[in-house]
Amino acid sequence: MKTPRSYSLLFCLAGIAALLTVGCTTAPVQEMSDARQAIAAARDADAARRTPELLNSAEQSLQDAQLQLKNYFYTEARKRANTAKAQAVQARREAEAQQRVEQQHDAQLAIAAAQRAIQDAVALECLQSDTESVLKSAETALQSGDYALAKAQAGVAEQQALMASNQAYLEKARYLINSTKSRRHLMPSQRATLKEAEAALQKHDGKQAFTLINQLY
Repeated sequence: MKTPRSYSLLFCLAGIAALLTVGCTTAPVQEMSDARQAIAAARDADAARRTPELLNSAEQSLQDAQLQLKNYFYTEARKRANTAKAQAVQARREAEAQQRVEQQHDAQLAIAAAQRAIQDAVALECLQSDTESVLKSAETALQSGDYALAKAQAGVAEQQALMASNQAYLEKARYLINSTKSRRHLMPSQRATLKEAEAALQKHDGKQAFTLINQLY
């Protein structure tokens, strides 16, 4: 026969069990927030373009979690939210890895373009003294993994070399154009070429002006 004390003990145990059950099934507010933040970070990393399938999976998992939450299935909602977070983190990491590869490739292309421009300037004997040092800093940045700096420095070196080469071509073209004008007899085709060269010179397109006028020599 159960005594009043036994009933009291049973009620206490039942109350404790109820509290524990409620504690375990509270709404996964933090997990939902973490999942949303992870998805936002993935989007910031351009995952929508680079890793769309992973991002879509994360967003679908979050939607599933929201549905479970709406129906008060907190345990399942928490599980789906954690899945969404994990998928979003993976999407972000893979997107960032792809971005690094692209940045490295872009930096390499920029350095190659700068090298070609410098070679042309060297051939014209017009390279500025600091241009090669700028290119060197770009190559150093590439080796250290600072691809944004490498690309920027390579761009500076290329522009310096191109400007120097263009100025050298302008001077050469101007000299040849003036020499051509001093000729007494020019064929119609030669006059047309001279006119085109002068037009290029006026546009400060040194290489084009030189290429045209050099055809007459």
